Amino acid sequence: MLTQKTETINPMPHQQAAGNFWQELNQGEEELDEQMENSNGEVVELREEEITESTADCKLIIIGICVFIILTLLIVIKFNMMKAHMP
Repeated sequence: MLTQKTETINPMPHQQAAGNFWQELNQGEEELDEQMENSNGEVVELREEEITESTADCKLIIIGICVFIILTLLIVIKFNMMKAHMP
């Protein structure tokens, strides 16, 4: 007697494999999004710190220039006053 084996073909493993693929892809995408958000947040913080430091530096430079101009004007005025009082 010959026995025949009948195998049923189950299309589900292929569908499950495809489902797993898309699930893993979505999970990887979510992880990548989280990493990008974290790194973008760090970049924004660093940029804000740099801008704050640059603003402080600019303020100090402007104050220094103003002090220099005021002192120069005072010296010129004082020199002109001394020159005017000379006979």
